[in-house]
Amino acid sequence: MALVELSSVLGLFHKQISNLKTKNYIYWCFIAFPLLFLIWNNHFFFPIKGALWVDPWFYTTGFLDLPWHIQSYGSEYFYSRLSWLIPGAICHKLLSPKNANLLLHIAFYCCGYFSFLGILKELAGKSATVIGVLIYALNPVILWANGWDYVDGCIITYFLCSAYLLIRGFKTNKMIYFLLSGIFQGLLVCANLFALILCAALYIYVFFNIQNKKICIKQIFFMLTGSLLILIALSIINIRLGGTAFFLKSSFLFAFKNSSMSNISNPSDPFWFLCAPWLIVPVSAFLFAIHGVVIKRNSFSLMINNLHQGIYLSYLVLFLIFLIFQCSGRPVLSLFYYANYLFPISAVVCSVAMVTFCSINLKTAFISLISISFIVNTTAICNYNLVTLAAISLFLALFVIKFDNFKLCGKN
Repeated sequence: MALVELSSVLGLFHKQISNLKTKNYIYWCFIAFPLLFLIWNNHFFFPIKGALWVDPWFYTTGFLDLPWHIQSYGSEYFYSRLSWLIPGAICHKLLSPKNANLLLHIAFYCCGYFSFLGILKELAGKSATVIGVLIYALNPVILWANGWDYVDGCIITYFLCSAYLLIRGFKTNKMIYFLLSGIFQGLLVCANLFALILCAALYIYVFFNIQNKKICIKQIFFMLTGSLLILIALSIINIRLGGTAFFLKSSFLFAFKNSSMSNISNPSDPFWFLCAPWLIVPVSAFLFAIHGVVIKRNSFSLMINNLHQGIYLSYLVLFLIFLIFQCSGRPVLSLFYYANYLFPISAVVCSVAMVTFCSINLKTAFISLISISFIVNTTAICNYNLVTLAAISLFLALFVIKFDNFKLCGKN
């Protein structure tokens, strides 16, 4: 049986290699370019000079000696975020601090990047992935999130992995994907309890794609089972490291305490959003989602399934929740390291929405990506006044490719 399975895998691999001749090499170069650029110029994956907050350094010290910090400071919420601390500790156990830092951040960036592209390919094909690369790959928000040791980079990655597996589950109707998606949702919650809102968005997405009540209940059951399994596994690991079984206790206590206190981070300027370039993609996605749900609602009947409708509606709900938090005195949109949580799903919404009216010329897109990378490379990404230039250039590139005549079509 094992030989039969091995031969089938080798046959599939040989078939894929043979098909490379028929695939668009420009497309694959376009996909690979950001990775090659970031490997060549990898200073983005080291703590940048603007990271003056103390928070990321707690995680850095946790990477260096996780058991000691859990035993000595296990009551602090920093050291309850095991889904980020354990991968970092493993990397630092295997490699020198410099190489470990590089491996950790590049690995999380790549996992998030390919999950993001996988989502777009499942939803709207290659055209959407081309637009998605322009929005996501070298965006200063992503580079910042993956350039320090705070948890927003790993939360973006875990969310994208969970969302990709969820969409694969819908398209294949295999429960293993929902189980794996639940595991990544559990990792999300461990990284930051606030990420429960992202998990809620995924469950809303399930709700909007109900086709059979019994199947929906089964899907949710497997997702919850996956989350529970990873929480149990992390509890066991925490005990082995010298901590307690309920390792999230400190996170819950901090969340309850923080929710009842006034936040000194509330912006005093009523026009603070004019100096928040990290909201360019989320706000654009909000407008796209409104256009897709309200103005183009009749077009949903022409879709094979509700995957597009669900992603629009889920994002609308998610953005409104963030907006309610912001208006109620809990700054989440004005603090970029919380607003970053919106970026992955907002980039998906923008890519899927724009592919409906953009004609893509791969050569023009590739030139645009090179231009964007040059801007990012020559811009101090810790200076948000300069980052605005890089962020705006992404959208200028999208409007430039709109006027091309060649359409990259197909979902393969």
